[in-house]
Amino acid sequence: WSSDVCSSDLTESLASFLHPSLAHLDDRGLVQHVLWLDDGRLPAVMRVLPPGVGVTAVRVGRHETGGWADLRRALQGLLRQPGVRYVHFHGLRPWLVGLSIGGAAQTHRPACFVSPHGSRLLPLLPWFMRLERHLPWCRRRPATTIISTSEVETRRLGAVGLDVVGGVGVVDEAFWQAPRREAAHPCVIGGAYPPSREGARRLAWLAVILSDLAPGIEFRWLGRTAPALGDQLHAASVHCPAWGQTREVLRAMDGAWVFVASQADPRWPLMLAQAMAAGLPCVAVRTPQHMALTENGRAGLLVDDDAGLLEAVGALLDNPALRQRLGQTARESAAARYRIHYLRSELRRGYDALLHEAGDPGRPAPVTPVTEPLR
Repeated sequence: WSSDVCSSDLTESLASFLHPSLAHLDDRGLVQHVLWLDDGRLPAVMRVLPPGVGVTAVRVGRHETGGWADLRRALQGLLRQPGVRYVHFHGLRPWLVGLSIGGAAQTHRPACFVSPHGSRLLPLLPWFMRLERHLPWCRRRPATTIISTSEVETRRLGAVGLDVVGGVGVVDEAFWQAPRREAAHPCVIGGAYPPSREGARRLAWLAVILSDLAPGIEFRWLGRTAPALGDQLHAASVHCPAWGQTREVLRAMDGAWVFVASQADPRWPLMLAQAMAAGLPCVAVRTPQHMALTENGRAGLLVDDDAGLLEAVGALLDNPALRQRLGQTARESAAARYRIHYLRSELRRGYDALLHEAGDPGRPAPVTPVTEPLR
């Protein structure tokens, strides 16, 4: 059986990779268990895990350091159980917690995988990998396999000599099947997972400027916002529809003329990928992640500042043929990279090599997951 260990920052972008990987291992016959730090921010992500996956939620108290100590104890309990073949750490801090567990705490050495998911500790990963090779309790198993979740991470880690399996996030099939439809009146939509103060501020600014130049444009923001930022969006007449699950995001995107990704984030930009899959013409600020997603501007317009954002959105609103052409290019580009079968092929490279080395185990007898509350 296998275990996935996640930090409290379990965003929709991480879930777009986690869920297909759990389904892949389920197809290979492994009983699975997810261990994660629960701060109560995103319970919906955990509610939609594949059926049959066990979950241990370690509640984060007033001080997050206490949560990490509890996570370490829970992981020790899992590693003492027989039959653990994999441990996949999502984020570098959970992986470091796993590295800190000495040999006395484990009856055997499962194969380890780590996915950085845009961690701020990413520049230190080469040093951490060297440290792992010198830990006595890590010498009796293969080195940790890195499974990246974005093209940017894969290139960055490969440039410093690390072997990386290049996984990506996955866009739900509902976005590819959604018909492309424009509302009768112009509609500009922006948003991000996780919440982005920078992105919301820019969309509010854009709404104020464009509403003065061309009244009648509707603006929508998809994302959680703090009360003060919500007031700013409301003052700029930006509608904030209810959203969360796939159907709600699709409903909010329905009828939009242009999607704006106006924030920088080191993680894989899932909502931009969803908009491209839905066939929306997209404008994005120039960041490494956005450049990779739009193929350096071929499948979306890249801008460097607020003035460029205003110009690009205005050009799309004025040109239906450009919107149609760019939206179709975006959908085709995303379809070539972010559908489920592409991720499955990368997961086969990462997971199945070790299964082959050890012999295909088939489906093991179920084990009792560690679900007791931690004290």
